[in-house]
Amino acid sequence: MLSVIIPTYNRAQMICDSLDSLLKQNLSTDDYEILVVDNNSKDDTKNVIEQYITAHPNYNIRYIYESRQGDFFARNRGAEEAKGEYLVFTDDDALFDCNYLNTILWLFQTYDVGAVGTKIVIKWEGGMPAHWIKPYEYLLGAISHSVHGYEISTHGIYLNNGSLAIKRDLYISLGGNNPGQIGDYLIGDAEAGLCRKLHKSNIPIAFTDDTTMYHRQIVGKNDTVADIKRRMENNGIADAYTDVFVNNNPKEKPLTKLRMRYYWYKCTLRYRKTLRVFFELCKAKKYNEYIRRFREDKDLIRLLSNTKYEWR
Repeated sequence: MLSVIIPTYNRAQMICDSLDSLLKQNLSTDDYEILVVDNNSKDDTKNVIEQYITAHPNYNIRYIYESRQGDFFARNRGAEEAKGEYLVFTDDDALFDCNYLNTILWLFQTYDVGAVGTKIVIKWEGGMPAHWIKPYEYLLGAISHSVHGYEISTHGIYLNNGSLAIKRDLYISLGGNNPGQIGDYLIGDAEAGLCRKLHKSNIPIAFTDDTTMYHRQIVGKNDTVADIKRRMENNGIADAYTDVFVNNNPKEKPLTKLRMRYYWYKCTLRYRKTLRVFFELCKAKKYNEYIRRFREDKDLIRLLSNTKYEWR
């Protein structure tokens, strides 16, 4: 049985579309459950989900409230409450191919793999996105290995929490998700850290392009310089977390050459190159900031000390 876990925060008007998509799967309703984990939403999420559950009595949908802020708390709480042998983590702004769950279950049942990831495609809504955004869609979750069928490896495959399936017992034994996002910013390396734990244990991971999760993004919001800058900074924070707490080898990145390249491209009016180096510079600056903060910022250290999930 699959347990689909959807952490949600203040998306009462969007999550029902995700649920509708999951109810159209070509898999028996006996083979999966859906857990909506409300991560302390301030909108009408609770009432919306409870009404949705009442309106769909033939489906196994549960509402769970998790007051501790942070998507990693919500995902771990979902794993704790799940009844299925396999966990399928996704997002509250996702849509799915009708063979999505069936493909994931088939890979688990056919091959000795600990985790499964699928293709993620950005679904833009509200018009045409900015012309420069395509190379940065990976920051919005887009992922594809361009392999027909699937590939399996114990190293090198990294999955995105928007479409990450894993054996429940394995997930719990590895300690679940690493600290991730609180609000708009990361405080840890989240699913990248989970994948590294899988690699370290030589556990095979499968990835397939034969089914897709569609990540809904809004034109004018997610195709902006400000949003991509924030996401690049999050990558810098995640890398700093890994280097401080996993590799024990943090070294601040030199910024002088990046700054020089940025101003050169800006002065020569090369917009795309200016933008690329600007984002690289933002990532490096945030990395350096968090290299220091992870060792000196008492509030951040205290926050990290409170992210350990106590499994029941």
